[in-house]
Amino acid sequence: MDWEFFERPTAGDGYAAAQSRIIIEGDHSISPFEIFVREVLQNSLDASREGQKVRVRFRIRTISLPGPRGLFLDAIGWSKLKERVAAANRVRKNRLEPPEFGDPAILEKDPLRVLEIVESGTIGLVGPEAVLNENDERRLPNETPKAYIALTRDDARREKQGLGSGGTYGLGKAVLWAASEIQTVVFFSRLSVPHSGTVHRAAGQARLGSHFLNNKPFRGLCYGGDRRDGWCRPVRDEAARTLATRLGADTRPSDGDSGTTIIIPFWAAPEGDQPGILDHALIARYAARYFWPAIVDDSLEVTATSSDGNDVSAADLLSHYEPFIQLYKRTNSGVPGLKDVAPEKIDFTVPKGPPPRTEGPTKTFARVAMTFVAEAEV
Repeated sequence: MDWEFFERPTAGDGYAAAQSRIIIEGDHSISPFEIFVREVLQNSLDASREGQKVRVRFRIRTISLPGPRGLFLDAIGWSKLKERVAAANRVRKNRLEPPEFGDPAILEKDPLRVLEIVESGTIGLVGPEAVLNENDERRLPNETPKAYIALTRDDARREKQGLGSGGTYGLGKAVLWAASEIQTVVFFSRLSVPHSGTVHRAAGQARLGSHFLNNKPFRGLCYGGDRRDGWCRPVRDEAARTLATRLGADTRPSDGDSGTTIIIPFWAAPEGDQPGILDHALIARYAARYFWPAIVDDSLEVTATSSDGNDVSAADLLSHYEPFIQLYKRTNSGVPGLKDVAPEKIDFTVPKGPPPRTEGPTKTFARVAMTFVAEAEV
């Protein structure tokens, strides 16, 4: 993978690395690790294919052997990235501020921790590779989402699948970069809707700090891909599958394998709220905590795997939420329990917009239910 950096304007530039921390540091009500899991899974659900169950596997990998580690680092273009990371750290040092990124000299020698997030039952990074004119910025009704651009190139683009979806690949995706010691993320995808014959894509994005190289000022934001056409387009098809293999990821060979694989090199787990619990177990716990309705409805499956191959399924961690689950099932079935309060339906209207929604206001509702549970039952 090759990287494209841009010279910084004379008047200065925004700080790309700081943007990746806004989502996590701006919410103090829950732990950063919870925010990470919540945002990742919500994005996967928002990108689901109609009628398909979304499956997400978090796999923590530790690459210790020099051969595989060198192959991985070469695949992500480490020789170029590391000098940029070091340059960004030098700027912080000159400001008498602590370094924001890991020391490349240490990172490349230590065992390499990687978080791989593999989702299936989703649309993949579909859509165009670039927006070439102003009219193309708008997504028309029934048009394929610009998912590739939203996740790998833009920051705040919202590509909704429909009413009820969150802002797919919007600001929340910043949690991915914040979890890397070099704020770099690589993506590999099989498209559910091929684009101009392309089925597989791979791309990267790094959010470093502004820096100097050879006395030239550069922005911290950069893009990874194939630069042979004079701009940084995604790596396509066979080259993308080769890159995925070198990164240790599955190549998604069959038509039913649409979806996206997210690879976070130099994984640094965010702070959780339960010290002493292994990272993969925490991921599964947080998935159960925030997505038990989707798991109960069989629209979502979440598994987390440790570096030594131990699996934990979020579906096996639902016992704590059993009173809520039973109330949820009774409310949906219309058959209340003896201790249930009659559910209340609250109607409200979703106003028109923002783009790409062009239809008028939409009426929808929320149903609120409550039951009484003895302390011994919790």
